[in-house]
Amino acid sequence: MERQAHALACDFDDAVDALEYWRHRRGRLAWHRRAARREADRMVDAWERRIRRAVLRDPTIPTPSRIDAGVLVLRTRAGIVGRRWRRRASVACIGMAGAAGAGFAAVASLF
Repeated sequence: MERQAHALACDFDDAVDALEYWRHRRGRLAWHRRAARREADRMVDAWERRIRRAVLRDPTIPTPSRIDAGVLVLRTRAGIVGRRWRRRASVACIGMAGAAGAGFAAVASLF
């Protein structure tokens, strides 16, 4: 029994539309809707994996569709990485500002 691991459960264009939907849904959700944001993140990851697998292994997908899907996956990944680095940078800035404030207070207490 040969199993096709790369087969999509739906049409390739529908998969790309689903990825776009979940990306936009995640962007529209309020910060306090954490469970819904986690669900959207899981769905983005799942659709991304399916599209990547299909683009790499399915020879029936036309080249323009492959390129469009690849660009969408790259934009999604770049957005996720950008969010992570933005969060890390803000935490680092707050930490550095706190350290600078503590250093200033320590020096000011000497005089």
